[in-house]
Amino acid sequence: MRIRFLRLCLYALVADKLLPDVSVCERLRAQVARVLLGANLGRGVRLRANIDFGNDPSGISIGEGCYINRRCTFFADWGCRITLGRNVWLGPEVMLWTGTHEVGPSTQRCGPAQMRPIVIEDGCWLGARTTVLAGVKIGAGSVIGACALVAHDVASNVVSAGIPAKVLQVLDADPPPVSTTLVLEVRETERC
Repeated sequence: MRIRFLRLCLYALVADKLLPDVSVCERLRAQVARVLLGANLGRGVRLRANIDFGNDPSGISIGEGCYINRRCTFFADWGCRITLGRNVWLGPEVMLWTGTHEVGPSTQRCGPAQMRPIVIEDGCWLGARTTVLAGVKIGAGSVIGACALVAHDVASNVVSAGIPAKVLQVLDADPPPVSTTLVLEVRETERC
């Protein structure tokens, strides 16, 4: 326990105090997290400053090509997991909480703790200050609007926002590529 605490302190010192919060340090900061915290980070992961990995970074898995912005919080304690797929982008101050409590009796409503995993699938984008609660799965390719509270699962390829988050729009699974024919037609018209 002491060694884990010392590693967390050393990570905070190196990643947040010694490395400037500029884009050229994002991959270096990820490497520091791998070495000091034993964090499971895929290739090409980029980390901004002041990220809180909680007490047990070993419960966090971040896939290839993910971008984690400033002051994000990962709470994956007591053996519960947070899993981010590939190419997931988190805006500033996103919070992922695997812990919750049962509702207790009227003498103390905060009942026993419960831990449930969080899964964010490939290609998702979570806007600034989004909060994702315990047990939530966000489907591939979804967008969560800024300041949303995600308390229930979100389907793939949708835009959700609000408190609580609700689906606002369904997105195409794979947007069609820009047509070169259309571009040529526009250019022909411009010449006339």
